[in-house]
Amino acid sequence: MDSRKIADRNRSRGTDALLFHMATDRQFLDPLRSFRRRRLFANLNADFVVPLGTAAFLPKSIVALYRQKYASSYGIVHVINSGVVSPQSNESPSNYNRDDLIAAMRAGLDSMQWEKVLVHFDSVVPIAHNKIAAVTKFTDWMDSILGELL
Repeated sequence: MDSRKIADRNRSRGTDALLFHMATDRQFLDPLRSFRRRRLFANLNADFVVPLGTAAFLPKSIVALYRQKYASSYGIVHVINSGVVSPQSNESPSNYNRDDLIAAMRAGLDSMQWEKVLVHFDSVVPIAHNKIAAVTKFTDWMDSILGELL
């Protein structure tokens, strides 16, 4: 691998990554703030495409608690109203480890005060996020087939 490819690959990591900037920079967050309400839906279990911690920007410890607490509940199981949060680190972002980067991204996104709706829809196939979808993606016959599986 030549040095340009290595440099390009390293630029996509850490604080230089676009995803990090989209979750922490005002340039990206301010347009989201223009919405009067910010609501997200996250499935408690059975969603390997967008798991709970990613969908609702929650730490692993909180995800485990919610999964345990609401394991036998179905439908909308909990609503979280995130408050204004600011990063707690005194380190410069260049010294962040992976957990620090994720915490900074979580704090940036949570600073916009989301309403996080946690739902629990079991599924035979681990793509329960399809039960949250608000639009039809397939024809009626395909929906009926998938409905049988999901």
